[in-house]
Amino acid sequence: MNVSDQLRVLIELQRKELDAARVDAERATLPAQKEALQANVAVVKAEIAVAEARLEESAADRKLLERQVEDQEAKAEKYREQELLVRTNEQLWALQKEIQQARDAISGFEEKILEHMEGSEALNTELASRRQRLAEVETLVASQVREIDARAAALAQEREQLSAEIGDAERQADHDLLRLYGRVKNIRRGVGVAEALEETCLGCNTRIRPQLYVDVMNMERIVQCDSCKRLLFSRKALQLPSSVEIEQPA
Repeated sequence: MNVSDQLRVLIELQRKELDAARVDAERATLPAQKEALQANVAVVKAEIAVAEARLEESAADRKLLERQVEDQEAKAEKYREQELLVRTNEQLWALQKEIQQARDAISGFEEKILEHMEGSEALNTELASRRQRLAEVETLVASQVREIDARAAALAQEREQLSAEIGDAERQADHDLLRLYGRVKNIRRGVGVAEALEETCLGCNTRIRPQLYVDVMNMERIVQCDSCKRLLFSRKALQLPSSVEIEQPA
């Protein structure tokens, strides 16, 4: 295999490996995306739980107030019965005062009961709204989760295909050259091959010595950048169309 063919194999290998890296990176984000969606559901459920707790607390307070009303009514009834038995005005006035105090207490408790009833009505309205919101969020989240699962399946299939293509490229590559490429890419963010253009390495934006650039254009041997050590190629010399994207480091 001549130098130009070797370079073409390495370029294709790099493209596939970088594609695989992008696929892996996207796949790695999918679980977090699903967790974030489920967190949206959890937020609405938590709001519902808070509203339900407030409603239960209000109901418990109302029952307590109703028992206090019953106690005061019983007390007032007992005093009214005692009115029939008293013999002095002082005793009568004292009982009437106790009855009035019971009535005042009942009025206060009933006012609070009314407040709780109005509050419960507002809470029930709020709960209905939040439950409706929960149903909408759950429907939306379920749809989005299905989309994520579909994307995950598509990425898994793409990754499997890329793995097969990477294996094919590796089998085509010269073993010594493949090892050299592997060493370089491992220290250069996965990019072991870089384009040389106008006496500049586009991998590190460093000027290439004129004679070295001539060697890149002639393709009689594999040339490495003096600065970044990436394996250099010329798109023009290899006659690669501009539509062929060559990944370069940021």
